[in-house]
Amino acid sequence: IIQAAYRLIHKADTIIAGIFIGATGVTVYAIPVILIDQFRMFAETGNYILTPRFSRLAASHDLATTSTLLLKWSRYSSILAITIGTPLLVSGGDFIQLWMGPEFAACGPILQLLTIPFFFTLPSMVFIYYFYATNQHRTNAIILLAEAAINIGLSILLVQKFGLPGIALATLLPALV
Repeated sequence: IIQAAYRLIHKADTIIAGIFIGATGVTVYAIPVILIDQFRMFAETGNYILTPRFSRLAASHDLATTSTLLLKWSRYSSILAITIGTPLLVSGGDFIQLWMGPEFAACGPILQLLTIPFFFTLPSMVFIYYFYATNQHRTNAIILLAEAAINIGLSILLVQKFGLPGIALATLLPALV
């Protein structure tokens, strides 16, 4: 359920773009998604390594060290998100045009909208791995399913009014929560 929700959060938007905008919309939306996904997967790896440590801390009931580790690693993840996200916000559109060609200029604003959630979701990933480590899979599933449902619902609603930026905005709002 967790993996299904996670895939819905990160992949359903492209399907919605195809349904409501067509093949051109999928391409313009998918290029920024691919770029963000690559950076997200790289950054998440740093959080994943904490799972065994959190398990051991939970088994020993060491709440002080757990709190310290959660806080510190969230800060490290925030620094990484800023380090990766800021260049994407500032010059990501230019990079896409150099990479894919000037006809993909429409990808720039989509990339900017998709980058903003990155600043929030990367530091929060520490807590997702904490939930894994402490056998709180149900909590994890509920949070991710709620985010997926809100994301999909808002995407369908906002694409009709704002087009592709509406889908990107629908990704941003639940990520902030």
